[in-house]
Amino acid sequence: MCGTDDALTPDRIDVLRDHLRRTRTLGDVAKATTEALSIQRHELDQFTVAASAATPAVATWTDEQMAAGTDALRGLRVDDTLLTATRAAAEQVATAAADLATAVTATRRTVEATSDAVAARQPLPDGITARYLGIESAARRLRTAGEGYAVPAAALRTAVEDAARERITISGLTELADLVAVRTELIVDVVAEAIRQRTIRRLNAADKALRDAVGAVLDDRFAQMSDTITKWWSTIRPEELVGFGGIKRRAAGALFVNLIAALRVDPSSTPVEREALGVYSDSQLNALGLSIFLARTELLGAPVVVLDDPIPGSDAGHRLTFVQYTLGALLAAGTQVILTTFDSKLAEWSNTNHGGADFLAYKLDLIDIRAGTEPTQTTDTFGQLMLDAEESLHAPTAKGRRSACNTMRSAAERLAKQIIATGLTDAGTPTTITDVEAKAT
Repeated sequence: MCGTDDALTPDRIDVLRDHLRRTRTLGDVAKATTEALSIQRHELDQFTVAASAATPAVATWTDEQMAAGTDALRGLRVDDTLLTATRAAAEQVATAAADLATAVTATRRTVEATSDAVAARQPLPDGITARYLGIESAARRLRTAGEGYAVPAAALRTAVEDAARERITISGLTELADLVAVRTELIVDVVAEAIRQRTIRRLNAADKALRDAVGAVLDDRFAQMSDTITKWWSTIRPEELVGFGGIKRRAAGALFVNLIAALRVDPSSTPVEREALGVYSDSQLNALGLSIFLARTELLGAPVVVLDDPIPGSDAGHRLTFVQYTLGALLAAGTQVILTTFDSKLAEWSNTNHGGADFLAYKLDLIDIRAGTEPTQTTDTFGQLMLDAEESLHAPTAKGRRSACNTMRSAAERLAKQIIATGLTDAGTPTTITDVEAKAT
């Protein structure tokens, strides 16, 4: 418009239009080329994977694997040189596959460089044709190596299949012939096995029924024993908030049981059940053990019960309840009780509450370990008086000897009363020493 060389004259406009048309065509060509190169990269990647898969596994076997394979072939009576030839051919395949993978990798790098040059509108690098020719040459060598591997591999496979088929066929025919020869016995065995399985099912059902019945019997026995244990517990620890809740089966109950403690906040509240071994104190555990023992002796009808320190010295608070209620219940049931204890109060209270004609008390002393324990009957008044007099008879003072004489006189009076009471009783008039003393006064 201004008359310059760059003015938009009709010729200038035609030039610009032609340049725009050529530029668009170049972009389309570059786009198509980039897509084609991307496809080539993908195909080269697939080619690499295929080349790796073409390598036989035997080519990478270790010496141990080769030795194992050789031993297996010898066991099948197959020539082990077939395996050696197959491995040698496989190694050639592996070498050719590695060369092909190297050629593919180099070609892929060249394709990537070409793709970058196209995208930047730069001159294309040289050598891409040579790279593809290298791939073709490596692929040809791999094909030749594969054909060379196929021959010994097929020979080895055929030899192994024939040897295995022969062994399996011979073994199977022999077993089949044996079965045909004893088909009658086989039928009998099949029938017997069916009967055996049916019997096993019946036995299992009977076993389950027996276990259920045993469980029911155990529940009844445990309920009965729980009531008896609770009764004896009440004699030792009456009117306490912590009581015994019973015995329950653990699982089948044949080996293990649970001892339950019943805990109350007041006498009228509903008890809370806990594991007795986990919540009971030492005193309560001792009472529980004693209650279980006494319940067992009662249920078995034992005529004699031996109790060794039934109430420990640390549980003095329940000494009196044991003497009054527990010991009283045993004697009232006609059970002979042998009680040994180091607790002098327990012995004294037992004598005071239950002493009588059937009550015998002994003091056991171990003065000389060589002579052993010396028992002394403390309920024999005459014998006790004589022992007391003997201790004072040789006293160094007149007062001591006088006391010994008085004690011996009391012993003589006691003996006379015993003789009189015994004579009257033998004559048909039951008489006690207390009766003789009452008549004398």
